[in-house]
Amino acid sequence: MTPAQQNILSLVCLLVIMAYTIAKYVDSQSIVRWSSKQAHNDQLSPDSLQKNQQRLADIVSLNADPRRKQKIKDFNDIASLQTHLSRIGTGKLHGWRQADLGWLSLGDVYHFGSPGPNGLRNNFSLSLQSPSESSIQTLTLKVNLNNPNQKHILLMEYASIGQSTLKAIGITAPVGLLTALLNGDPFEDENDQRLIRNVFEPGRIDSWKLIVVSH
Repeated sequence: MTPAQQNILSLVCLLVIMAYTIAKYVDSQSIVRWSSKQAHNDQLSPDSLQKNQQRLADIVSLNADPRRKQKIKDFNDIASLQTHLSRIGTGKLHGWRQADLGWLSLGDVYHFGSPGPNGLRNNFSLSLQSPSESSIQTLTLKVNLNNPNQKHILLMEYASIGQSTLKAIGITAPVGLLTALLNGDPFEDENDQRLIRNVFEPGRIDSWKLIVVSH
């Protein structure tokens, strides 16, 4: 092959490569334009609009009016519930006042047993909390162990008061809760009505909390 023929062949090959490259570029741009158009159409389709509306509804439901009715029925009548809880033996619940994080009612401190090394007796207290003035969302029964020598007796009293508390708010104790209260073990049980937890808080003074949250 002569040098002239080699040059012509090289030029032809170069032209073929350029043509192929241009064709690929045009195809890719067509795909991009089609994808963008399809995405736009999808956003405007009835199914897509319905899905977006559902997502918005879900977000709104998470920030629903805190004045809604609680699923624990007795939590919707604050004064009546305070009266019932004041009869379980831990003292009276006082007021319903606005606090930093919502509304709050604090109970008397119920002392139990003999003083510990710090000179304080074991004690119980009840509290009610809510983001709304019109209903209760959370009930907490807290016990502080100031005398470690009376831990077993204290937990027996804690279990008894815990059961009385649940009875006063009209709900049944879930399976396993009584054992957890007696042993001071962590516990959690949830259904579509409420969440019940037993929480241990270790420290210089060990404490436990029975927490009931209405959904």
